[in-house]
Amino acid sequence: MKVIVFAGPTISESEITSVLPNATVLPPAKQGDILKSKALKPNIILLIDGIFEQHPAVWHKEILDAIDSNIVVIGCSSMGALRATELALYGMIGVGDVFESFDSGEIEDDDEVTLLHTDKSYGYGHISEALVDIKFTLKSSVKAGIISDEVATSIESKLKETWYPYRTYTLVFEAAAQLLEEEGLNQFIHFVNNAPSLKKLDALKALDLIKTTTENKSVFPPAPNFDFSFTDAWQMMLDEFNVEEKTPYYSSHLLSNTAINHDGYETQILSRYLAKKLISEVSKEETLPTMHKIAQKWACSSNGQTDFNKLGKRLDSLSLTPDEFIQFIERETALDLLKAKLSDQSSFAIDEILSSGELDKLN
Repeated sequence: MKVIVFAGPTISESEITSVLPNATVLPPAKQGDILKSKALKPNIILLIDGIFEQHPAVWHKEILDAIDSNIVVIGCSSMGALRATELALYGMIGVGDVFESFDSGEIEDDDEVTLLHTDKSYGYGHISEALVDIKFTLKSSVKAGIISDEVATSIESKLKETWYPYRTYTLVFEAAAQLLEEEGLNQFIHFVNNAPSLKKLDALKALDLIKTTTENKSVFPPAPNFDFSFTDAWQMMLDEFNVEEKTPYYSSHLLSNTAINHDGYETQILSRYLAKKLISEVSKEETLPTMHKIAQKWACSSNGQTDFNKLGKRLDSLSLTPDEFIQFIERETALDLLKAKLSDQSSFAIDEILSSGELDKLN
């Protein structure tokens, strides 16, 4: 069972591998990281920490792509809890109190899980603290009888008004010093310095869930069926991160029942691939001449016009869906547009002759 964990400031790599010794631990996820991690062929991805300010945040679409690829995606603690709340409907699994607080609406602001920290070379040390951890510590202090509800509420309000990079326990202690006597303050400081992190507790819950499920050879609930739309924005992301989309254009039924010998088609296949890459979008008006051309080749035209009744019957006989046909026409249009752009490029024709060895054509 291949498990990938994206984590950093919430929980250390050694703490993760103490629970899941074979887990692959990667830094906090930014946009594209979950998409790229598919190359490692994981069965489970646990998203704990993510980056959002220095780089674009991990995109919902790449998580949906992982789920659509039958990868179990779990989120907790921080960015993972946020994305799990937003994508629970599509099968992302949320774990822990932070997730439940977002999911129930108790917490609405994503800055409550945000903190400033160093990079991996400095151990992801905290420069500030997440408000969810501070609130958890304050509630624990009240339960332990260290401070009153009123003191906790006052400190929490002070921290909520503070921009996240400046939320520190030093600020908590300064606020407490305005409300507590010296002995009470010292007790409070001692309690806080030994209090656990809610985000870490949630991360440990998620790790334990994975461990227990895999050791017991159980399975996670299957994700519900949903349509993963292949959009222009998704294609741009695939191109940006040099990820080749592996989804076939045609149904598995058509592919399995069609015997294709690629010999002799190499040049045409390359041309189609380049057209798809270089011309990612075509207009409806641009597709009309191509559709008419194909209709004529398929004997599906009447009086010089496309006969859609004949065309529909032909699609049925070929086991082609309307969507598959439309996408084929768009790719064929892109090929025609590419050919038009290259129609006056004689130099490429000479390259082809030189490559083929048919040198007598140059005389």
